[in-house]
Amino acid sequence: AEYGNAFSGVFDMRFRKGNLNSREYTFRAGLIGLDFSAEGPFKKGKSSYLVNFRYSTLGILNAFGLYVVRDNVQNNFWDLSFNTYFSSKDGKTKTTFFGVAGYSNEQWYVKDSADWVTSWDYVRNYNITNMGATGVTITRLLDDKSFLKVVVGGTANQIIDLQDDASMDSIRIETTDLINARATANIMYSRKLNKQLRLKAGLIAHAIFYKLDYALWINEAIGNHTFLDNNGVTFQTQHYLQANYRPSEKITLNFGFHSMFYGMNNDFTAGPRFAFKYQATPKTSITAAYGLHNRVLPVGTHLIAVRDSAGSIHQPNLDLKATTAHHAILGFEQLFGESLRFQIEFYYQHLFNVPVNADTNAIFETSTYYYYNMRDHYGTTRMVNDGEGRNFGADITLEKFFGKNFFVLFSGSLFSAMYKTSLSPTWRRSRMDSRWVTSFMATYEIPIKKGKGGIFQVGVKSFLNGGLRYTPALEAESLAAGFFIEDTDRAFEGEFGTYFRLDTRLAYRKSAKRFSYTIAIDLQNATNQQNIQVFQYDRQTGRLDPTYHAGILPVLSFQMDFK
Repeated sequence: AEYGNAFSGVFDMRFRKGNLNSREYTFRAGLIGLDFSAEGPFKKGKSSYLVNFRYSTLGILNAFGLYVVRDNVQNNFWDLSFNTYFSSKDGKTKTTFFGVAGYSNEQWYVKDSADWVTSWDYVRNYNITNMGATGVTITRLLDDKSFLKVVVGGTANQIIDLQDDASMDSIRIETTDLINARATANIMYSRKLNKQLRLKAGLIAHAIFYKLDYALWINEAIGNHTFLDNNGVTFQTQHYLQANYRPSEKITLNFGFHSMFYGMNNDFTAGPRFAFKYQATPKTSITAAYGLHNRVLPVGTHLIAVRDSAGSIHQPNLDLKATTAHHAILGFEQLFGESLRFQIEFYYQHLFNVPVNADTNAIFETSTYYYYNMRDHYGTTRMVNDGEGRNFGADITLEKFFGKNFFVLFSGSLFSAMYKTSLSPTWRRSRMDSRWVTSFMATYEIPIKKGKGGIFQVGVKSFLNGGLRYTPALEAESLAAGFFIEDTDRAFEGEFGTYFRLDTRLAYRKSAKRFSYTIAIDLQNATNQQNIQVFQYDRQTGRLDPTYHAGILPVLSFQMDFK
């Protein structure tokens, strides 16, 4: 119940403590950049630090004629993370100061006009993403049965995306500059009432700051339209209560309640959570869970300015409510021997109050528009909470734990992801409805006993998935209008095709008393498979042209760990 404002997944990052007794360092250099980390005690046994910095550039690979994106694209990126840990003299108070930050810069350059084939050749693109998060956690043991945890921090991110079209005298076709920031306070209290029952309650408060600018060149007749030019502040609060109850050694029950209030439109949502686990034997367990989950829409979706068919501009999405989902899961897990685990989970999710188009009388508005089919941005249309989604399937995992010098992990999913709108009430396949996905990973270690010794590692990782989907274009109409017009009668009937990728790794690791080193060669997409990433509409030709994920990428690296 402590996790809210999500209905597809939760990313909960927790830093480990640095080494409390000795200093350790890692240095890594490779064809895609440098990596350095350090950890150790401030005061042995009581406080420590942990810090990591990575700088990467694809310029080295480009110099060898290897391009992750295209030959007219350059990338640079770096990230920094740190965590410091302090324990009080009585050991009852733990304090951490943590942070993470990242920067990415991607630039698309215009090719010589003689080499223009698609818009990927003559559209200049300048893209920057920045993010940062930092905070302080204080955990206080109140007595032998309860503790209080307080987290205060802030996050910020920025996306800049500027596009010019050299084929139209470098006219600006898109301007994006989106800044979102949050100041957050999180307080949680946990108490063990007896051997069977533990309670947890908490409050999370966010002050949300935003500065959003988004303009798009539509066509000759309309020119540029500014969808976002807003800055301000709003707030959100989340509240939860959860109980963990074990009536017997074999049965565990979790039940709770989560609620949320969003200041942008005074929207209050709430829902129950329930989970059950039956440990039939030490190696066999059965689980079941249900939750009613809610997720508010981003600030930018509420503030979008839309031009209607009469030419008037207004903000029609201010009162959109949160999307809600029923989510149920049934799972089974079995251990075989000491090293083999099998798990299968069946799930069903029904979404409602999903934003869809209100009508089809304005630019970009289509009867089959469904908010969660978008790849990026906040939308460009007038919406109502009348859409529905239906996702169900099974997830399977087979894992052989590391032992006898190797491990194996296989996972697969069979699923259906459908949606419908009020203007098109027939269930349709969504963008993500690839129907099946699989992954396989394995590593085998070969100890080398002769000579100086060491370990030789051979690893593979592969993905084999059904293709994502897209909506074909009305080519003649799009070419006449100068922008992409979907063939809504065939919404998401197009398919990228099966996705396959194989990564391989060869490495040699040698350890000594105070240091170790690893030399590795990773071949990403070792078979040089041409997997479609996205279709992009070309204004000049009126076609949807594919761009592909990276081809074969060899990455040579050297890593040293020392004390």
